[in-house]
Amino acid sequence: TTHQFVGGCFHSYSIDWQSYFWALTGMEKRTTGGRVEPGFLPRQTEDGTVFFVRGKDSSIYVEMDGKRIAARKSWEGSITAFECFGSALFFLTGHSKIFKATFRALQEIIVEHVRDPQLEENYEGRMLFSMIEDARKFIYRACDDPKDGIEVDVKEEEFAGLELLAIHRRKLIYRKSINETETSTAISPNIIIITSAACHDVYANDKFPFVYLLLLNGLWLLNTTSMKMTRTLMSSVDKDSAIIGVSEGIISMYGKKTAAFLKFKTPIQVILRQLFKHELHYSASLFNAILNFTRGIR
Repeated sequence: TTHQFVGGCFHSYSIDWQSYFWALTGMEKRTTGGRVEPGFLPRQTEDGTVFFVRGKDSSIYVEMDGKRIAARKSWEGSITAFECFGSALFFLTGHSKIFKATFRALQEIIVEHVRDPQLEENYEGRMLFSMIEDARKFIYRACDDPKDGIEVDVKEEEFAGLELLAIHRRKLIYRKSINETETSTAISPNIIIITSAACHDVYANDKFPFVYLLLLNGLWLLNTTSMKMTRTLMSSVDKDSAIIGVSEGIISMYGKKTAAFLKFKTPIQVILRQLFKHELHYSASLFNAILNFTRGIR
């Protein structure tokens, strides 16, 4: 408990300093989100909905209040790829059609046909597509209108051996395989290249300032505005894990070997909830420390 003299009287407030330490250091505070049924892979929307998908038999379901709510199959073929963008799950079928699934408050999954990729489109992986138009290459997500694609504004030869990871806030994120210190470089207004020996998974959402990267030595955060690449203390994350999504400051991950569904509190979520869950009066120095901390992660 901390006491402070403000406005002629003392004010008392309580802070979980262990969580505050977690916040400042980036250490994880882990909770278990259950186990995933064999054959299914989870993906989370930005509003927290978790879809469980099994491609071979095109099964999609959501768990709500202990009940399984399954999508009625209205498409042909198996599900070959899927990712969450915004509040929906987008998936590609073996018949080369793009669909999206959304979970409604009435506890039902609505599946809608989005579009059919054209012959001139190429699938780049991770539900990303590309198209050549007027000798220029454009890349976009399954949720985007191809007309709004991001131009690859560098020469094609500069991309030899590079892996396309994600799109974040109108920037293309590529990885160059180098067994050296992890770095990030903007080689053009539209393109960022990170260097890493391997990237096991990636999560990018325009709503959040970070691109979450599961690299060889743990979880890293890439700020595409400041170009800072920060290694968290979550170095014990198994390389066979997958980043399911991020919602309300919680990172959800899935252990492929153990089928465990784990959740980690992120630094900003811990610090803000602990400090502002009460109507507090706190010192200017503490306020400035919090302000500088939050500015650094935007």
